Amino acid sequence: MDFAYHANHALVLASKQIISTYYGQAPRYSYFIGCSDGGREGLIEAQRYPDDFNGIVAGAPAAILSPLNYFKHSWDIQSNLNTRLVVGQQI
Repeated sequence: MDFAYHANHALVLASKQIISTYYGQAPRYSYFIGCSDGGREGLIEAQRYPDDFNGIVAGAPAAILSPLNYFKHSWDIQSNLNTRLVVGQQI
């Protein structure tokens, strides 16, 4: 839950409290800008906690993580092997 959405919301609440205590007033505006996983976080913030920010820029959100992680980790393993595979044959 923390990675998916809760940590950002908890951080927003804590940071607004710190700002209010330090400056003696709440922030007038709050904005969120993120891309890739940050874009995903922005979309979730907008859906679950619409009052946290006055505006959200969610660029290129990584909305479907399973295929992204599958291809990334497969590539990492393949690219770090001592031998290379080409169309199922070792070179």
